[in-house]
Amino acid sequence: MKILGLLFLLFTTIVFSQEDYFNKDGSPSNVLKREVFVESFKANDHTDMFDLEDKFFVIITKLDFSDEKFDEKELQERVIFSSFYQLHEKILYCRLYGYKHWSNVDFDGIIFKTNTIYKSNTRRYHFKFTFNELNSLPEYIDQQELYNYVVENDNIIHVKNSKTN
Repeated sequence: MKILGLLFLLFTTIVFSQEDYFNKDGSPSNVLKREVFVESFKANDHTDMFDLEDKFFVIITKLDFSDEKFDEKELQERVIFSSFYQLHEKILYCRLYGYKHWSNVDFDGIIFKTNTIYKSNTRRYHFKFTFNELNSLPEYIDQQELYNYVVENDNIIHVKNSKTN
């Protein structure tokens, strides 16, 4: 009897966890389409990582400066430059791909998580953009213009840097 109860519990859990994957007419829902979209990026790009947070597509990038030697002041400047370089490159990449594909599956925007590694320390800057913001950026935006836009519009949502003495 316990085995039947466990099987029933397992079956109902599976059915209800996939409830959001299909619309009432049996067609795939946007929840399923978003997950498939993210998984397709994971399967095709082995340098970056991809995820889904709420209804935001997440692109995770990294640059490794471990072979370089910087003093602490120069290091922070390099980290900021590295983060905006990664952000700029991914915005240009996404623009080439076209934002229409993301908005067709009901994403709200993109979160860009940049990581800069120096020796055993990782410094992170995360940026959040809606598709309206991304579409409104100039087609040929340079890194300084992007930096100014991010600072003015509070697009930085997370900063994690080690404390310095």
